[in-house]
Amino acid sequence: MRKIILSLVTGWILVSAALFSLCVFSSEKEINASADEWGDAPDFTLRDIEDNLFTLSDNLGKVILIDFMATWCGPCHTEMEELDKIHDEVGNGIVMISIDVDTSETEEDVVNSFEDYVFKWIFAIDTNSEGVSNQYEIQYIPTIYIIDTNGDISYSSTGITEEDTLMDELEEAGYKKSSEGAGGSGGDLMPFILIGIIAIIAVLGLIFALVLLPKSGGAPQYPPQYQQQYQSTQPQYTQQYQQTPSQYPQQQIATYCPYCGNLIQPGWQVCTYCKNPL
Repeated sequence: MRKIILSLVTGWILVSAALFSLCVFSSEKEINASADEWGDAPDFTLRDIEDNLFTLSDNLGKVILIDFMATWCGPCHTEMEELDKIHDEVGNGIVMISIDVDTSETEEDVVNSFEDYVFKWIFAIDTNSEGVSNQYEIQYIPTIYIIDTNGDISYSSTGITEEDTLMDELEEAGYKKSSEGAGGSGGDLMPFILIGIIAIIAVLGLIFALVLLPKSGGAPQYPPQYQQQYQSTQPQYTQQYQQTPSQYPQQQIATYCPYCGNLIQPGWQVCTYCKNPL
């Protein structure tokens, strides 16, 4: 019985691992399938103020918000407050990029002007040879662009854009509200939750089989009276048989329970006296 339970639990664990791998593979395949080719949003590569190189199209499959601004722009500072509210709400559910269009400014200028925000999302200066602001035809700042999961421009606005408007447009672009799970719906997480429950049950079953069930190959612990009776009766029966083997033909040799010492009948699987397996 113990071996059967161990086999079942091991099989259950293997099946759980296979299902988990399938869910991960399916999720990745779904993301890749929905974002195989970058859309109409102009692609670019910049180096952020922390000297990290990034390319816009590397975020294919994610919702992206681009903020064109400058340190000397008063409305840009007001817009930054709205963007901070967005960041607090969505976390890493979208990619946020603030680009300083004034190429004469330095990373130090950006950090000093937006010190409350620069390490929350990506900040960069428009040092691209083609000019990102030219690619997006920026004439006034602040200007906001929202790019959907397919790499297409889904929204743009000039001037101060409030948080509520931005959230509505982000959802239109494919962002899911945090109540459904940051960066994805609750349905996307359900397979992983189910697999986790199955895995926990499987581990508990394995612990039960290893710890609580009697181990084969050795006598389990029984009440003292049976142990004492077995120890006192076994020698006399063994000694008696060894002294007079000729009196007991092989087919008529009496068999006694190794636990309680009582005579057992051929074919018994369980001792009817002490109820122990034979």
